[in-house]
Amino acid sequence: MNHRRRLERELGTVLGELKRIDSEATPDLPDRSMLLARMERLHDALDRLEDGVYGLCLHCGQTIQTGRLKSRPETETCVACDQRAASVRRRIA
Repeated sequence: MNHRRRLERELGTVLGELKRIDSEATPDLPDRSMLLARMERLHDALDRLEDGVYGLCLHCGQTIQTGRLKSRPETETCVACDQRAASVRRRIA
């Protein structure tokens, strides 16, 4: 799998959606905010690719599952760390 190509394709999709939203008479600001956040995560993923650490969990350092990277190429964590973080968020809320 060519990670750079996939990340750049996803980034292009996000930019296209941002352009569409920005061209609307009354742009959907929550959608725009979510797209901007995703764009930042995609840029961060490209930086990790350049640094040679793309595909490694930022929390535990283990390899992120291929299927997870395919569905969310900007993901920063493995499933286990993501589940632990979600559990902590639920306890805090």
